[in-house]
Amino acid sequence: MLDHVSRSAVLHYQEEQQHVPSTDKVELETRIYKGTGRKDTCVIFAHPYGPLGGNLENNVVRALFDNFAHQGYMTVRFNFRGVGRSTGRTSFRGAGEMEDVLAICHYLRSRSDLAPKRIVLCGYSYGSVAMGAIAGQVPELAGFISISYPSGVLWFLTLFNGKKSQGSLKSISTSIPKLFITGAKDNFTSEANFQKFVDELPSENKTVIIVPEANHFWAEWEDALVGHINSWCAKTGLNSKSGRSASASPLRISPGTPSPTSATSSPVRSASKSPSPSKSPGSPW
Repeated sequence: MLDHVSRSAVLHYQEEQQHVPSTDKVELETRIYKGTGRKDTCVIFAHPYGPLGGNLENNVVRALFDNFAHQGYMTVRFNFRGVGRSTGRTSFRGAGEMEDVLAICHYLRSRSDLAPKRIVLCGYSYGSVAMGAIAGQVPELAGFISISYPSGVLWFLTLFNGKKSQGSLKSISTSIPKLFITGAKDNFTSEANFQKFVDELPSENKTVIIVPEANHFWAEWEDALVGHINSWCAKTGLNSKSGRSASASPLRISPGTPSPTSATSSPVRSASKSPSPSKSPGSPW
């Protein structure tokens, strides 16, 4: 039974609000957009570190939701345990948040009116850590998107459990397209550290994009981020029924510049605004 239905404040997409059960008797505040033309594919978004302010209304999560909902995908955004109206507490070593992602996937499968054929996991900062750790356990996985993976501060965010989380990324099937995108001026992970992190992952179907001038927060850079992700979805075939392999070599692309392979669908927002990296809203991780 539905709790109630909310509307996106900007683009007026109806989202079903639920409290999804997770482990440890936790209930997750969840918003589901059922999609239209591409509702057989669900994009699940995971937000930055909760104790530092990350939640489902984060600027990056919101921009990505608007973008994919506009294109007709089913979307899910939720608050990890201990965040917003979700019950429980942050696990601090990451195990609870990993269970939360799996709980969302299980809930989608359990509903005949949802049950997506394909799932794309899209995590930002700490959210990409939790999603990457369990991605190999999602049988419907069709793609993995990591935005600003915090490899430089992972020891802090997981209480020295970071190597286990990073190691789980290697369990994702090499047939699954994977995107790792970050800003060259990330506030918490140097470009060298990020490059070392992605270099240690299997190269098959892996795309790495480093955006010059962008920082960890992507404030005023949301359009550039969305544009690169849309272009990658077109390149890998995630926006169609047949997939193609992504490039394994790192790409350096200026903000607002089209990616080497043009996307078939445009970002929801205009990319005409001049980037301003100095503004830093929301949670740092």
